Amino acid sequence: MESVMLLVMATLFGLAIGSFSCVVIDRLPVPVDEPNEFGERFTMRPWAEVAGGRSRCSACGTDVPAHLNVPVFAWLFLRGRCKTCGASIGAFHPMVEASIPLLWRGLAWALGWGWTLVPMLWFVPVAVIVGVIDLRTLMVPTKLVWPAAGISVVLIAASAAGLGETAVVVGALLGAAVLSGALFVIWFIKPGGLGFGDVRLAVLIGLHIGALVGTGGMILVVFSVVLTMGVAAFMGLLLGGVLWAQGNRRAAPIVVVPSPDDRSSDTSDTSDTRADNAGKERSVAASTAAEPEMAAAAGITDEPEATGITSLAVPFGPALLAAALVIAAMSPQLIERLGL
Repeated sequence: MESVMLLVMATLFGLAIGSFSCVVIDRLPVPVDEPNEFGERFTMRPWAEVAGGRSRCSACGTDVPAHLNVPVFAWLFLRGRCKTCGASIGAFHPMVEASIPLLWRGLAWALGWGWTLVPMLWFVPVAVIVGVIDLRTLMVPTKLVWPAAGISVVLIAASAAGLGETAVVVGALLGAAVLSGALFVIWFIKPGGLGFGDVRLAVLIGLHIGALVGTGGMILVVFSVVLTMGVAAFMGLLLGGVLWAQGNRRAAPIVVVPSPDDRSSDTSDTSDTRADNAGKERSVAASTAAEPEMAAAAGITDEPEATGITSLAVPFGPALLAAALVIAAMSPQLIERLGL
């Protein structure tokens, strides 16, 4: 009976957390007219603006009354439409709301109800929020990642105290160092293939992976981090395939400027611009070195000539977070079979 009550309470609380997660996902990123020096086309709202105000219909702007703001059930009751204007409401919000208690239940089944689960109850909604924002904007919200990492450290320390295992804290620190260090090396060697926001996100993920397997020894921590990267790479390929199938390809215009010495030949310089702090989306721009008089004599217009080249923008953050949840669920088996 107690387990049933605990499950019901966790489900209801998870739905409430899922509802707030939707608010953060919708309100935290703000599109900007011009990309910044990193190529980012979004900025982050202050937390006071994110948490303040009531939920509104995105079509008519009408405030949603409290009795119609119940997670999942209100959407089902209204059949996915606004009661005021009848505008369609997509399944995105109920899916996010339901994902939190479902993931909680899955991890509770894998890890058991106890101190080990406590930090993961915090990690799950953060992972959902960060993953969806990265998928939408190609940018990891550092404004959320760093505070989340700080709270994770506190919860992991509490978990270690409750379990009486200092190895949990040591494993968390080692996991964060190894995973973020590995991704930093990848970013440093090939910055166009990975965003620096993913390096920051690796600190948060490494903390939780290391804490879960820390009691199995430091070698297991390193192995689990490497395994997380491997699973993330596989999931990234799957995500890329899905995005490609859906036609989520970004135009990469190439500007062609004839040389003043040979107006019949085309030359261009290319420069990479990256979304999400360096690296998820590439575009090629030309350097207009010719003088205006030369360009006019050559019949060059001010408008760039864009080719039909496209590139696939695949955020790595969602794949990395999904891999972390998979490894978290596997952690008891990893400790049992590979732990020292």
